[in-house]
Parts: sequence; structure tokens; C-alpha cells
Amino acid sequence: MPKASVPKSITQTPAAPPESVSLAKVESVRDIHDLAKRRRPTCERLEQSVNEYLHGQWGKKHNSLSHCDDSHKDCPCGRPPGGATTKVVDLVILLDSSGSMNSAATAVSNAAVDALAAAAEECPSDLRTAWLVVDSTKAGADPAGYLGDITAVLTGTPFTQSHQQYLANFSTGPFKQDEAQPLGDNTYPGEEGADAIADLCNFFDWRSNACKAIFYISDTKLDGYSAFASAAAANAQAAASAQGVVLFAHHIGPATPITPEMQDYLDMCNPTGGSVYFGPVDINQYKVLLRNAICNACGSECKELDLPKIEPCVSITWGDSDCDCFETDDVETAIVTICNCYSNVSFANVHVAYFNVTMFDGSPVPLLPDGTPSVSIHPVGPVCFGDISPCRPGAVNCISREIVIRTRGAKSGNYKLFVSGICYQVVLGQLQEECFTLTLCAD
Repeated sequence: MPKASVPKSITQTPAAPPESVSLAKVESVRDIHDLAKRRRPTCERLEQSVNEYLHGQWGKKHNSLSHCDDSHKDCPCGRPPGGATTKVVDLVILLDSSGSMNSAATAVSNAAVDALAAAAEECPSDLRTAWLVVDSTKAGADPAGYLGDITAVLTGTPFTQSHQQYLANFSTGPFKQDEAQPLGDNTYPGEEGADAIADLCNFFDWRSNACKAIFYISDTKLDGYSAFASAAAANAQAAASAQGVVLFAHHIGPATPITPEMQDYLDMCNPTGGSVYFGPVDINQYKVLLRNAICNACGSECKELDLPKIEPCVSITWGDSDCDCFETDDVETAIVTICNCYSNVSFANVHVAYFNVTMFDGSPVPLLPDGTPSVSIHPVGPVCFGDISPCRPGAVNCISREIVIRTRGAKSGNYKLFVSGICYQVVLGQLQEECFTLTLCAD
């Protein structure tokens, strides 16, 4: 239900801050005792201070227990394994090095630099960024200082190496991007983005416990003009998934319609938890992509749980006999009943935001000369139904409320009655057990 707005002519005095001590002040259990004696805070405020103290202690710990088996991963919405208090992120920004990128390369670089700074500020981390272009040869790394057909326009930008120039410092491959195209289908190597991504996923010097992400920018297929772009995209996606790398991309060009070329980008990035932007170089879109690359480089920390539709059963009854009917001038009482038909969940804080009636085609009901609707429901809302417990044989697990339907000079015919904004929380009772390995050292 929307909050009531405050007239502009009324000034409001900010509420006093809660009576809790900030994290910097709550440094010991004694501080919490002193707080309780000095301020006599509410339980909520006292618990908040205790949590602040414990959260500070948690951040100072250097080790984490490992799960007993590999079926569990460390909690992604906590912190990376190894006890780091700041998320470690390795990000590769990779650019198509073909000549068609000449007109866009400088704009891409400027937008990426500004967007990265904004994203890094929004998602603080131990961030390491590598600015690379796709290598432009099929036989090892490009010569030093050479960045394909866009070497000249990249002067003064962060792009100073090809991906193989970088990888050659610590790996000899073999690199997918050096392989001959199947069936003699040749293309410009600087456009083989998918193969370069696969090489980076497999051979980049990712830091231990780092969250890994690659952001690729191009104006063409993921394998240049090759007919095997889809296969290259699938290979890159498989390499990213195997190495835990989240892929993001910008395909420079029209946003619609989605062509097979664009679908390859989606098929490569989306399964890894990343995303694709289709359109011109846009710093605001880069801010979104790079923010996600930094914040979600370990996969999205906050994710939506895929659940089946869980909803209460709603019914409306009325009438004192089978012969009763709604007349065009009438007042009738109806009973709205909401039931829980599930045996393993409860519905908490169930309420209806408002009731509404329209003509059967969805148009508003006609108004009377005094401006009031000819058909109305009272109360309009909200109506609280409280908590509804799980279904049990023979038990009452329904809540009923009363509404009044009033008609005055209404037109005869069919109408629609909407029970709108049926809000509730689903409470699912479950039992879970976690096992961690506890290793004892000899005294």
C-alpha cells in the first residue's frame, strides 16, 4: 500500500537516531553491558548493538571451516572463502581488435574507464582489472606493442596488451584462438572473441579465491565472420562455467530484433550468471554491466528462489436464498473468505489492499449525477486477514471478512469484482543440517 504523501507546506523534523552504539563504539561485551545500563534500550536496539559487535569480530577472523563434502559451497552472501573481509575480484575487459572497431574503440575506452570507477565505488572490493584486446594473429602472440588494426586509436587508453601477449607471461597454452578454423573457414583473428574468452578462462592468472568476470565488447559475431560462431560461443560458455567465470558483453549495433548473431552472445553469457547489452556505446549501460561484473563476479549474491506459485484460495459468498440476486438498486452483504489449502506452509500477515468493481470490459462503472459510482464496495480496503495456519484435516484454516456491495441506479448486466493486492508472506517450515570439518592440532 503506498505511503501517504506529506504536503509540501508541512515541514518535518527528522526522527531521533536509534539508541544504539555504532560499530566503532561497540568494541567489547562490556560496551554492550554499559549500553544496557546507561540507556535501557529496547530489545531490538540492544540486539542490533550485539550484532554490530559480533559482526565486527566476524570480520577480523582469518579462517573458515570447510564443509564436510563438496555438495555445499561457501555462503555467497557472506564473504569469499579464506577469511578475506573484502571481496577479491579479477575483471578482464576484452576488446575486439578488428578495424571496424576504430570508430568505437575510443568511446568504449572512455565509457569503460568512467563506468568502472563508478562501479568500483558502489561495490568496494579488492579489484584487479586487466584491459586486453583480442590477439590478431593465428601463430602465438602479437608482436610487442601491436594491438591489431586499432593500435593507433588505443594510444593513451588502458588497453596496452593483447590477450595472448598477457597470457604468454605465464602460459604456453595451447590457445584455442590459435587453432585453424574448421573446414578452412578463415576469419580475422582479432574478431575471435569467443575463443579468446575461452583462453582467458582457462589460462588467466586468476588470484586464489578471487571472483572472476570478463566483459567483452565487439560489433560482430563471436567468431568473426565464421560459420562456427555458435560452436565457439558454446565452448566459451563451457570454459567459463568450468572455471567459475561470469561473462558479460556489449554487442555494438541495433538492440532489436534479436538475430542469431546476438543470440550467440546471450547463450554464452546468460548461463554463467552474466548479461549482454545490445546498442550503442552508453556509459550508463556500462555502469550497470560493470557494477554487476564487480558485485556479481562470484555469481549473484542475492538471487531469487525459483518456487512454484503458492497462493491462498479466495472465495466470496452472498445471498440469503437461491432466489436472491443483485438488483440495480440494492445493498448486499458478502463474505470474503481466504483459506490455506497447503499442509506444509502458513500464510502470514494476509491482507487485501483494496476492492474494486468495473464493467465487464474493464471500463469504470458509470457515475451518478453527484459524482459517486453507481456500484461501490465498502470498505474499499485495506482489510486484514491475519495469519492462516497450515491445512489440517477437520481443522478450520480459513479467515472470513465482511464487505458491503451497494448499487444505485446501476445498469443491468455483468460486472467484474476485483480483490486486488492480496498480500502475504509464505512461511515454509523446514529442517536443515550443515556439516563442517573441525581439525584439531596437537598441543
